Amino acid sequence: RAVKDTTPDGFAAIKLSGLCDPKLLERMSTCLVELTRLYGRLSKDADAPTDQRTPYYCIDLSFQLDWDTYSAGTRRLFKVE
Repeated sequence: RAVKDTTPDGFAAIKLSGLCDPKLLERMSTCLVELTRLYGRLSKDADAPTDQRTPYYCIDLSFQLDWDTYSAGTRRLFKVE
């Protein structure tokens, strides 16, 4: 409320590293990035390039992942019987 009262279009920031161990934040960030990469791989064709060096902010996040696509991608990437 205080930020909105000062400037209607303003925002407030919270320094997350002050809330917990920075190593935990780093691990959680890595987890989210890797899940995004996995879901991207599951949603694409088998021939789609997957480069681990691509920074997170450059990853195409416009992929769609429904159950059929997830199931087919899982069978393609892992041995599912």
